[in-house]
Amino acid sequence: MFNEFLALAEASSKPVGEIMTTWTKQMGFPLIKVEEEKHEGTSRVLTLSQQKFWADPKLKSTFEEYNWMVPLTFSTGGAPKEVAYKVLLDKERIVVKIDNVSKDQWVKVCF
Repeated sequence: MFNEFLALAEASSKPVGEIMTTWTKQMGFPLIKVEEEKHEGTSRVLTLSQQKFWADPKLKSTFEEYNWMVPLTFSTGGAPKEVAYKVLLDKERIVVKIDNVSKDQWVKVCF
């Protein structure tokens, strides 16, 4: 099984084994939030954050930290069939800057 992870990691240049571990060694799944911070000329600055999804927020545990490695891709209204940006969300919060996005264009985040 680990040989397959190594082959996938080599082919994709991504830490496949580490990514899979975050999805198989902890319960649940992440709730990803995307917030637009600002528009700088032709660039869009977004904040991405993650937290464990709880169907009932009252059950939220304050004693456990959950953090997944989530590969994300972005496309824009200017070129909807192309990948404009790729990132690995591997922390609780990161900031990304996507270039060549006008103010009237949308940005789509894909898992």
